[in-house]
Amino acid sequence: MLSYNFGLKHTDISVVMPLNRLEPLFVALINAVVLGKALTYTIAAGILLVTLGSYFVLLDNRDHLFEPFYRLKTEKGPQFAVLSALIFALSLYRLKTHPQSSRYFRSRSLSLF
Repeated sequence: MLSYNFGLKHTDISVVMPLNRLEPLFVALINAVVLGKALTYTIAAGILLVTLGSYFVLLDNRDHLFEPFYRLKTEKGPQFAVLSALIFALSLYRLKTHPQSSRYFRSRSLSLF
């Protein structure tokens, strides 16, 4: 959450949000590489759509197709937005591999209902 706020501090929300929504990409990559889970066609198509959607939202000038990548390389705000998405994916991996550590949060969320 801190990296997300830091990204918002350094750049506009219209840049941070599409990059922060790359969470499914990182979750699927971690699941495939670390846990050995296979990507289905549906998941791969969803990841492709989310990634392309984020790319086209960030594309300001149609003449410079690599502009979003250049901004990601040079500006702090987009870098922290991607870091936020990666941290979120790693936290989901931790919850999946160590469910006993999330018992407190599950009992708190169930008590709300």
